[in-house]
Amino acid sequence: MCGGGRYDALTAKYGRPAPATGFAFNILALLKVLEKQPEMEATRTRDFLLFNLKEDRREALEIAQNLRDKGFTTARDIIRRDFDNSLAYAKRMNIRQMLVIGGNYCAEDEIYLVRVADRKGVAIKKTDLLRDDYSLKIEL
Repeated sequence: MCGGGRYDALTAKYGRPAPATGFAFNILALLKVLEKQPEMEATRTRDFLLFNLKEDRREALEIAQNLRDKGFTTARDIIRRDFDNSLAYAKRMNIRQMLVIGGNYCAEDEIYLVRVADRKGVAIKKTDLLRDDYSLKIEL
């Protein structure tokens, strides 16, 4: 979970010797441990999980911020999983819908919206998603 130690020789390599200590948290390790504990399931419902299949995270970050600005609870799946595992994670965490960015689920100018409960999905235009009056729900 955490690592660290003394790094006295580190700053000397950059021309300024000084005593130093440091540490870091391994957030991914923490998330993996929490994910394996069924008793740690979410107790409240959340709106969206963003499942980003693109290498670039900027679009997912922009969409997440836009949804939060509209009052939606939004999580990003930061652990690389496939579609089915991300959907299972969303279900365990009581997230209603998953937004898929990239991949073969829709066109480049669209995002795939999946209702977690029954896996029904629909492609929506990214421009619609950003409109203030757009209602994000699947009507199938």
